[in-house]
Amino acid sequence: MTVVAETLGVSRSNLLDRTSRESTQRGPYRKPDDELLLPAIRRLVDERPSYGYRRITALLNSQLRAEGRPAVVRVLFVIDACDREIIAWSATTAGISGEMVRDLMVVAVERRFGSTKASTPVEWLSDNGSAYIAKETSHMATALGLRLAFTPVRSSESNGISEAFVKTLKRDYARHNVLADAPTVMVLLPAWFDDYNEVHPHSGLRFLSPREFLRRSA
Repeated sequence: MTVVAETLGVSRSNLLDRTSRESTQRGPYRKPDDELLLPAIRRLVDERPSYGYRRITALLNSQLRAEGRPAVVRVLFVIDACDREIIAWSATTAGISGEMVRDLMVVAVERRFGSTKASTPVEWLSDNGSAYIAKETSHMATALGLRLAFTPVRSSESNGISEAFVKTLKRDYARHNVLADAPTVMVLLPAWFDDYNEVHPHSGLRFLSPREFLRRSA
């Protein structure tokens, strides 16, 4: 134990604590559409290993349209961790670009603060995608008064508020509609977001909707 601890540069008590803990391995992260999409994605990646996720997404959507199957819709949103309001959002059938992220930053700050800069520094938490970690995005965040923070790699559940909203969107909205194709989803999204903000009761807000909570707080 001592040799191992010295080699790793940690205390023996730390090492002992780690070895005595019950091992709990997390299973693979899966989504409902995995069985449909993953084989097609793997084929595309094998055929074009130099392509990034945006080009693979574009090829996948093109393939799905050719087969008469719905294309993949990617939704980008800004949620307030305190009142759960979706301050701003956008959607695309292509990959999420840095420009989309930066545009959303500007819209979110203007709507929440009525200005092009936050009145106090605000943390902006996102994953580690290239659109979020780009230098241009970092510069934009600084100009807007946002402080960038990122979830650990392959640990999206660490951003639990966003993950909970995604589950709500799928459970309470998407599953109750016939979603024949991507254009149908695009048409429905504005009403879903409005309903979530204005009507959807949230247990963490004393069962008020985000905007009801905001109005009462004001």
